[in-house]
Amino acid sequence: MHLIKSSAIAALLSASASAEVTFQWIGDGIGATSVSNNGAVVTGNTLTDYLYETFRWTAEEQTWTRLGRATVPVLGTGSGTPDVSDDGTRISATILTADNTRKIAGFWENGVWTEAWPIPADGGEIDAGLTSAWGLSGDGQSIVGLYWRPGAGIGASARAMGWDDSNGTVGLGPDGLQSSRANAASYDGAVVGGWQSRIDGQWEAAVWVNGALTILTPGSNYDVQVEGVSSDGLVVVGKHFNDATMTVEAMRWVHDGVNWNPEVIGILPGTALGVGHVVCQATNDDGSLIVGRNYFWFNGPFSIGTGFIWTAQTGMVDVLDFLADNGVDFNTEQYEMIGLDDVSPDGTAIVGLAREIGTFDGYRSFLIRILPDCPWDIDGDGAVGSGDLALVIGFWGQTDVPGDFNGDGVGSDDLAQLIGNWGPCP
Repeated sequence: MHLIKSSAIAALLSASASAEVTFQWIGDGIGATSVSNNGAVVTGNTLTDYLYETFRWTAEEQTWTRLGRATVPVLGTGSGTPDVSDDGTRISATILTADNTRKIAGFWENGVWTEAWPIPADGGEIDAGLTSAWGLSGDGQSIVGLYWRPGAGIGASARAMGWDDSNGTVGLGPDGLQSSRANAASYDGAVVGGWQSRIDGQWEAAVWVNGALTILTPGSNYDVQVEGVSSDGLVVVGKHFNDATMTVEAMRWVHDGVNWNPEVIGILPGTALGVGHVVCQATNDDGSLIVGRNYFWFNGPFSIGTGFIWTAQTGMVDVLDFLADNGVDFNTEQYEMIGLDDVSPDGTAIVGLAREIGTFDGYRSFLIRILPDCPWDIDGDGAVGSGDLALVIGFWGQTDVPGDFNGDGVGSDDLAQLIGNWGPCP
């Protein structure tokens, strides 16, 4: 599991002089949905070709490749979102079964897709779908999403699920008369967030802890849900509905050991009440850094919006202002910002989506990096010392891990850098 205190990255956002912020386009015609630690691997769907095929982009190769098994070209429909494990080795997605007849959750690893079998006894096929992948635990072992239940009754055909190698697909409780879906999971898959519908069909934000369900927004007058879960499972993020302003607002819930305590993140200035729509899409490993989408005016493809970054120190910040404050020119004359969709567990990488102005499908995905000026402070305590030394030794020989400062695996050069910068960070 990731060991850097990413709350230290969140603190840098309130003092941008202490961090280096970079921006890069990673591909045309694609929509990034998930990013691994250090921004090493990004995954998502192709968009402009309308095939919604899963792709994989790597920092090492600086390009993206199609992973195959897309359902839209064969079945005409797709579902779910691709996600990547913290270490970048596994990607989950909804894929085409080997016999080219149905949709099923699966994972990609070492160039091979594996289908998530078996499905529950009450599961079956609806509209060529068996299961859909909507999230992946940080350790890459648990896929979450939904499975279909033919004959379950109106409004109860989908049930939130978790899948792993040992247990196959397991429905998340309770097994009621309403549909549900899981969207995201903690590092170990024990805490899962999503939505559960009421009898009247309204979605309510939901969280499952070891399979036990808690409704976070009882009585909501709008479809709301949990979109992201922190690695430690103590913070979940998404959206709720403000009955007074009739506006969807960004939200997070923090667990105190007993209860899930709601905290309204809010809306950016200029968001039109009644037609604004703001949602937290993802959070880092400890809930200290949240990203999302802020639609000032929500109207399908004609929506006007931006992305936001939130920390306790800064509150909600428009990503365009954040980039400008750090000397990055987004080129607003050519592109419109759509939003931010994921942040890496270590808080150093954010992915989002933009579109060429004047088009409906001129999509481009981008990667923002937030790099501390003192990278040798691996544990985030403000100094290079014995704690950082222990981490370097613990990760010796491994790549894409804390302490791999030059990208070729933790070794003597990294140790020399650490010792050479010993002491308080500047």
